[in-house]
Amino acid sequence: MEKQQKEKKREQDRERNDVMVLEGHTSEVFVCAWSPKGSLLASGSGDATARIWTIGDGPCNSNIPNVLVLNHLESQATEENKGVTSLDWNSEGTLLATGSYDGQVRIWKRSGVLISTLNKHKGPIISLKWNKKGDYLLSGSIDTTVVVWNVKFGESKQQFDFHSGPLLDVAWRNNDSFASSSADNMIYVCKVGENKPVKTFSGHQVMLKMLCKLNY
Repeated sequence: MEKQQKEKKREQDRERNDVMVLEGHTSEVFVCAWSPKGSLLASGSGDATARIWTIGDGPCNSNIPNVLVLNHLESQATEENKGVTSLDWNSEGTLLATGSYDGQVRIWKRSGVLISTLNKHKGPIISLKWNKKGDYLLSGSIDTTVVVWNVKFGESKQQFDFHSGPLLDVAWRNNDSFASSSADNMIYVCKVGENKPVKTFSGHQVMLKMLCKLNY
């Protein structure tokens, strides 16, 4: 009996070593994403913050992770319209883009410094994706549009408004072409600089929540 109790305790200790609980958000966590470097985890929440957690090597309970809080809440705003609904790291892991319920895209350094705020959408942002090169950022919104942002100049490169329903996901094919899916059950493949979709896909009977990786 004593042997079984010791074995059970050892098993519980092993389980604790395999799990790390990150606490700090005060509302639901909508999204999280690992940095390409692997040691940083970003999370976005309805509490109007994103957080960058530094996860060290070794057993999960061996140290307390460092955390940077990226505050999206301005003095006149409320948490309800600043919730962080989407985020994505660039391919080098040096910049983090966040999209929020207020329709704004924010770009942050890995150190937590805000470097730009991008305004074009008229509704909450649901999906954000960097292209591999890192010069363009793609955002999809409930306002039914997709915006390609020129990150270097901090401005909109092009806005696409082919969908008739809220955007649900966006995905790059390469550095200048992408696909978007929407509650209108449609997928459009578009190219930066073109005014019409390159390809159109239909056939789904329910809304498309996520796009698979493009490979045609």
